[in-house]
Parts: sequence; C-alpha cells; structure tokens
Amino acid sequence: MKRIILLTMLFVGLTMISCNSTTDTSEKAATTVEKADVMVYYFHYTRRCATCNAVEEVTRLALNEYFKDKVQDGEIAFQSINIEDKEGETTANKLEIAGQALIVLKGEQKTDLTEKAFLYAVSEPEKLKAEVKTAVDAVLNL
Repeated sequence: MKRIILLTMLFVGLTMISCNSTTDTSEKAATTVEKADVMVYYFHYTRRCATCNAVEEVTRLALNEYFKDKVQDGEIAFQSINIEDKEGETTANKLEIAGQALIVLKGEQKTDLTEKAFLYAVSEPEKLKAEVKTAVDAVLNL
C-alpha cells in the first residue's frame, strides 16, 4: 500500500514538474460558455507538456464521441481554462481548484478526474474516455 501511495505521489510530482518545463504552447480560454447543465472544465497552466495537451484533447474527443447531441444542444459544455489568466484564476478560485485539474460539474456535484486524466491521457486514452463517460453519465442521472 505504501508503495502505491509513493508511486502515485512520484507520478503526480513528475507530471507537475514536466508540465512547467516546456515552452508556452497554450491558447487563451475560449469565449465564455453559456450556462450548461453539465460543465467539464480542464484547468491548466500557460506552459503545457504533451500530457497536459493530451488530457484536453482526449476529453474533447470523449465528449464528442459519447455526448455529441448533448454538447451541440448546450446541455454539456467543455471549457479549457488557463489558471494563470485573471479570468481563469477567478473561475479556479470559485470552484476551489488549486492547480491542474479535470472536473465534471453539475450543480453542487463535482467529480475530480485529474489523477486518472494524467495517468491515462497519453498511454491509455481509451481508459480516459471511459472515465469521462462514466463521470458525465453519473451527473446526468442526478
């Protein structure tokens, strides 16, 4: 058990270090998303690594693959937010987000997929897609 905890902490620590060691490849957050029943937020820093970019890309793919109609109807929305921008920092503070995170939110129900997102985005993207689907399905049924 101690080994699993240690390995998880090591993985998260290395991910955080590598994410801040690359050149700036981020874009400003998209225009404000209308209020949707289910919001999927990806919070990131300005400097992003391949894993950071993969988390966003795989999440978008999952939403478009499994919930295309609900995304088009505005029932589900995705927003990528740079927490180093003033607007992004405000949103992160409101949702009590302190760093990189992948969050599914409906009302007061918040599901944090961050650990699984960084674990699966590059090496097993289909697992991340399945996790996103499960989390969104769960809040849609509330």
